[in-house]
Amino acid sequence: MSKSTLLKNVFPCVLLFFSLSFTINMSAQGTEAMIDQALQEMVAKGELTADDIDEYRMTDHYVSKGNGVDHMYFCQTYNGIDIHNAVGSMHVLSNGNVLTKNVGFSRDFESRMTGSQSPSLGVLRAVSEAAKAKGYNISENLQILSQEDGPDQFHTISKGGISLENITAKLKYVDTGKAVRLTWEVSIYELGGANWFNLRVDANNGELLDEDNMVDTCFEELFDHNSHDHGSPLSNKEENKGFNPLEDPLAMFAPDSYNVYAWPNASPHDDGGVARTIEVDPAHPTGSPFGWHDIDGMAGAEFTTTQGNNTHTYADRNDDNIPDVGSDPDGGMTLDFNFPIDLSMAPITYQPASVTNLFYWTNIMHDITYLYGFDEAAGNFQVNNYGNGGLGGDPVLSEAQDAADAGGNCNANFATPPDGSSGRNQMFTCDIATPDRDGSLDAEVITHEIGHGVSNRLVGGPMNTSCLNNDEQMGEGWSDYMSLIHTIKMGDNGADPRTVGTWLLGSDENGPGVRTFPYSTDMVVNPQTYNSIIGTGPFPHPVGEVWNMMLWEMTWALIDVHGLNENIYDDWTTGGNNLAMQLVMDGMKLTACSPGFVDGRDAILAADVALTGGANQCTIWEAFAKRGLGFSADQGSTASRDDGTEAFDMPPSCLLDAAPATQDICAPADAVYNLTTGASMGMWTLSSSGEPAGTTVTFSPNPAPAMSMVTMTVSGTGAAAPGMSTITITADDGMATNMTTVDLIISDAAPTAQSLISPIDMTSGVFNPNLVWDNTNGANSWLLEVDDDMAFGSPEVSETLVTNTYAFTGSVAGTTYYWRVTGINGCGMEVSPVWEFTTAGETCNTWASTDVPVDWGGATSGLISSTLNIPDDGFITDMDVTNLTMDHTWIGDLEITLVSPAGTRVDLLFDACNNGNVDNLDINFDDESPNDHMSISCMDPVGGGGTYQPLQPLSAFDGECITGTWTLEVNDDASLDTGSLNSWSLAGCYSAPQTCYADVDMDGYGDPGTEVTMCGPCQPGFVLNNQDCDDTDPAIFPGQNCEIAPIPTMGEWGIIILSFLLMIIGIASVRQRKTILG
Repeated sequence: MSKSTLLKNVFPCVLLFFSLSFTINMSAQGTEAMIDQALQEMVAKGELTADDIDEYRMTDHYVSKGNGVDHMYFCQTYNGIDIHNAVGSMHVLSNGNVLTKNVGFSRDFESRMTGSQSPSLGVLRAVSEAAKAKGYNISENLQILSQEDGPDQFHTISKGGISLENITAKLKYVDTGKAVRLTWEVSIYELGGANWFNLRVDANNGELLDEDNMVDTCFEELFDHNSHDHGSPLSNKEENKGFNPLEDPLAMFAPDSYNVYAWPNASPHDDGGVARTIEVDPAHPTGSPFGWHDIDGMAGAEFTTTQGNNTHTYADRNDDNIPDVGSDPDGGMTLDFNFPIDLSMAPITYQPASVTNLFYWTNIMHDITYLYGFDEAAGNFQVNNYGNGGLGGDPVLSEAQDAADAGGNCNANFATPPDGSSGRNQMFTCDIATPDRDGSLDAEVITHEIGHGVSNRLVGGPMNTSCLNNDEQMGEGWSDYMSLIHTIKMGDNGADPRTVGTWLLGSDENGPGVRTFPYSTDMVVNPQTYNSIIGTGPFPHPVGEVWNMMLWEMTWALIDVHGLNENIYDDWTTGGNNLAMQLVMDGMKLTACSPGFVDGRDAILAADVALTGGANQCTIWEAFAKRGLGFSADQGSTASRDDGTEAFDMPPSCLLDAAPATQDICAPADAVYNLTTGASMGMWTLSSSGEPAGTTVTFSPNPAPAMSMVTMTVSGTGAAAPGMSTITITADDGMATNMTTVDLIISDAAPTAQSLISPIDMTSGVFNPNLVWDNTNGANSWLLEVDDDMAFGSPEVSETLVTNTYAFTGSVAGTTYYWRVTGINGCGMEVSPVWEFTTAGETCNTWASTDVPVDWGGATSGLISSTLNIPDDGFITDMDVTNLTMDHTWIGDLEITLVSPAGTRVDLLFDACNNGNVDNLDINFDDESPNDHMSISCMDPVGGGGTYQPLQPLSAFDGECITGTWTLEVNDDASLDTGSLNSWSLAGCYSAPQTCYADVDMDGYGDPGTEVTMCGPCQPGFVLNNQDCDDTDPAIFPGQNCEIAPIPTMGEWGIIILSFLLMIIGIASVRQRKTILG
């Protein structure tokens, strides 16, 4: 649709992606008017120019039956030609309000157009250039089979001996960021089916500018065969399952039946080993109303083999993507697919059973996803769409034991062309176990692969299956989710570890699978958060597993609220897992093309608004926030997985704020907290639990309006025992429940005298000591002050702490510091005496390397190193690198790292001045330099002899022992350049080691007989104090039960002497009496 040309404005050349929500009413407007208004708003905000919205075309338009959302997908065009992935979508609620929109139009593209706007390269030449770029050898003459008249000049071209399907080509613009260029988009389905590339070559010079792949591969780049045990045969239990009476073809004979490893079992080793079962008439009447073998929409099957409306399933062991002769087993007129299987034999021996199992699960996936919204209009895979929208003619081609005779091994993939062309599902065998395992028996792998077909057609609309090719896209995560959600069972728990692909890849059901961690809501079992995707490129699976972990976290959070229903065929109102499945499916339809994690999260939140009115918003937020995709998380550019920022916070609407978080009161005073309620369409009713026995909690007002202030009062504290309690506050509006906690500390007397423990008063020769004080005097918190001024006029440290230790850092050598502690509770405070300690003096020196020069020995790239030995003894207070010189071409290729004797690594330089051919190096590094790393001179030599801050701070070495061998590593990460490291030195300062003492009982007092010399601060378990009289008992230390006799005073000596004389007199009297009596 073309609109009038408007005055052009010049804006920065960027590609914009927005995901916004509105509430404007659109019920009286047509589809085009809705989109026009949204785009005009973006122009008014400066997000697009008027020319940017001059042309677009609708690519898909359908309504979801479940929630009534009207989905519209559109593409930016120029002169009737699409701009690649410059797409948008709008999603409108049934009441006419816009739920959400996503617009990824190319901004200010006309000013950036380069080259001719008419192709000077013919279409056949374009195909040849595309093939050449991928290394394909065209073995058959290319012929134009058809050509359409539209502006994009869509061509169908013969296969050329390089493609499984006819090659297609059409004109399309590509925005590279710097320029917009006209290309031929050539689609080649590689022989064997491993790749189906859309290759965009410049329409004027044939340069390959951009590509994407419509085939998603499961394990290939993740799996190292050599890291697994090839010698593990099946257990006896698994072998015997091949001879179960139920699996005998003569044991049971039922019409329309399939002997399979049935839903919800994931594979033959599920639950320690399961047998196949006869599944009778499993086709769902909604998803497959005429059964699995129909294509004409009338009663009666058109096929008695594993072929029908949703799939044609067969074996393709020679990898020619044509059914092997007779490999689609025949169930006869009564459709009984009951074939023997013996898992102790090679997969070829039970091929009919394997194909049957794959046929069953391909149809199961079709029917279940149909119920959750992947129907004909949404672009599902069917021969006959029965008049329900969509294009049809595209059943899934499921290939069992794919390429087993042609070298295929331990893999699986799915190809997703746009709606109207069949998806291809290839299941491989795997030789890791003995005998080989068959992927067609692993439902987790089958559902994962078909899940790619689902996500590729739902995100961005069914006619655009190129939306999941950016770096942060979550396709692999959605596929893993399909594996888990389709095989959930009663008795499962979110904390249980779940793995993917264990059957195919040769382990038992509790094996590690193919992901970095098992899926589990237990953060110890699976610690992954949003930041876990950083640095995991280039493969998509590490991104996907983090996204699925978030979806799995959300699923179990919803199960906690709504319960678990093992029957996934039931609708979303019957269980938390059913609801989660619905939200994930609806969310994919709302997700922006080329998405990031925040896009996916927001789409699910919007899906909940459409489905339930937003009843689960806070539950969903809590799940995502737990894994780092909280309210403040930022995905950065979706073209990079490395620039996102995780956050664990909740949105204000889901918070019940309480202040202060902790109160320390003196009984019988009341404790008063100020609460702020969250957003709600109703009133919040507040309650509490966990308050101290004897107290009473009241709220005013209660109930309370949304986003209002509430006063919470805890009274009756005089009847409560002293100590700390955690009070849980709950706000319930009938739809959502928000909770928070506060701490209440009740004291009944002020602290007693506050004493200090370590370092002992007047200690000298210390460095960054751990300060320790008494915590048995009734204080609940302590104000610590440290200063080099006895009057504490400007303290280096002034902090209120709730523990009785503090690691003091930033010591200046040869300085006396004074410190004191004030013990505090709700009834008063007590100040300690002032103690002092003096830091060790500092010695500075310079050491030069003696093993230079070092060159690359004739190599043109790689790692060289040089060492430097420091004999001095002490802990580092400062370290600089000086006189670092090199002869080397193209310094921008170098990474320079300094490694300490303790193994700490600091990167000094990395790809500096890499914007040009700059040679040689003469530089110094000092953390305190006013010249930051980015300002390094890029003249020859780089650095020009100046001093700069290093890439990473040298202060990482502070506190380590200076003694030992230091290593300078220089890595050249490119080829064709040579050179040598000529010189380098270290200029460092250090202080003498300090004496520490073991503190076994952790009372802050050390055993005087355990003296140890340490570089830097005393290590954990050691202290500077050596006055413990019993280091096995934390209750015995100076001032507390130390039985050391004091020296008597003069008066005490008199009493002692008098007592001694009286004792002598008493003894003499006794002896005298004994003599008289005798």
